[in-house]
Amino acid sequence: MPLYADAQVTSCISGPDGLPNHVSGTIVYTTAATPKAVLGWSRSQIDASGLAHRSLSENKYEAGEERRRSIMVVVDSYQGRTRVTLNWGRGI
Repeated sequence: MPLYADAQVTSCISGPDGLPNHVSGTIVYTTAATPKAVLGWSRSQIDASGLAHRSLSENKYEAGEERRRSIMVVVDSYQGRTRVTLNWGRGI
């Protein structure tokens, strides 16, 4: 999943998550774009990847294929910017 154009990464972690043959991770970044703009852009990127829609709210979008691939994007306002948290998981 690409990051928004002016992303400033504040945290990034990934690795085995305790499930057999599965890894997951979290990327947190900030951007000057509005939460709505980032969520809409993220949704279009995820939808283009072919993942099935799971849920959508004002600040969160989730998509995935059970344990094979999944992603969740959460946006919120933080210190005058938008904070974006991407949680992902995939089978290996």
